Amino acid sequence: MDQAGSGLADGRKWRICFFAPGSNVHTQRWVEAMADRGHEVLLISTDRPRAMRARVFYPAPGSSRWRFLPKLRAAFAHGDMARATQEFRPDFVHMHWLNASMLSVMQARHWRRLIISVWGTDVIWDVSEHEPWLRRTLRRRIAAQAEIITATSEFLAGRTQAIVGLSARPTVVPFGIDTEAFSPGAKRAAGGEIVIGYLKHYMPRYGPEIAVRSMLRVRAAIPGARLEMYGAGDQAGLERLVGELGLGDAVRVHGPVAHAEVAGVMRGFDIYCMPSLSESFGVSALEASACGVSVVASDVGGVPEVVVDGQTGVLVRSGDVNGLADALIRLAGDATAREQMGAAGRAFVVGRYRWADSVTAMEGVYERMMVNGR
Repeated sequence: MDQAGSGLADGRKWRICFFAPGSNVHTQRWVEAMADRGHEVLLISTDRPRAMRARVFYPAPGSSRWRFLPKLRAAFAHGDMARATQEFRPDFVHMHWLNASMLSVMQARHWRRLIISVWGTDVIWDVSEHEPWLRRTLRRRIAAQAEIITATSEFLAGRTQAIVGLSARPTVVPFGIDTEAFSPGAKRAAGGEIVIGYLKHYMPRYGPEIAVRSMLRVRAAIPGARLEMYGAGDQAGLERLVGELGLGDAVRVHGPVAHAEVAGVMRGFDIYCMPSLSESFGVSALEASACGVSVVASDVGGVPEVVVDGQTGVLVRSGDVNGLADALIRLAGDATAREQMGAAGRAFVVGRYRWADSVTAMEGVYERMMVNGR
């Protein structure tokens, strides 16, 4: 695994209390990475956590009987969380995902030092309905208590500063890629079927319907092209759309893939397709590039930071079905371009987005706060 380095140069270790959604793989990666670096770690999970190599506290079993009374449930969970945190005696609390809730506000009263890492939709409201006033208010209140805020991309750092009203721009620490786990596989045979891959949640913001609709033109131009889709969400709805468009032999819709299996699935793609309408970073594009797969993605949000147009992939206008189809057709018909972009993408990720480097950068943030006071 990609674990170069062993933490701070002088061997300093911290007692870190994470406050984060334990069901999320990014939480698991950060918690386990810091534990592997020798820091003492406790995760206070805000939802039912996945299994991980670290001490985890989840208060829901003790408060589940109040699940239909949210205020009482929050009060009971708050007491349990506060006691667990106090018993652990952390040097600081690291909140991953800016949790705009009363529970977070109550917890923050007991935290001596706080770092917040924003991920995207915890700050950027990208749904059609107006963002609730209470959510905006709680988000600003919690953010004001943080000594340092980090973001996954320059785009997100700028948006967070503006939306939350920060005097200082957040520090950028990206979700890095394990470049040993995500690495190129055996070279695919020339002249065979062209496999276009989609691997993200089936949520409107990620454009799964756009990917499906683009295949009408792609399949007409490249009869041997096929779209393989993987994700959690409305699989049945996408399958209905595939049937309505008569693309049953060109598009296959699958369920979600465990994180440990993502690299293996991506190695089976000739082109990775990421037609997002909203994207604060684009970690899946980096994972595909690390596997040596060329990328076609929307030029939205933080994506231009992780896909270099014309070098590691092709950027198209967000929401443009025909533009997406044209880019896919060009790459599907040019094996040399796909190979060159895949190799360039791999070099780009290794040079700028290694997971071990991200962990070291976050340790640098910790040291800056604890030693230098921000």
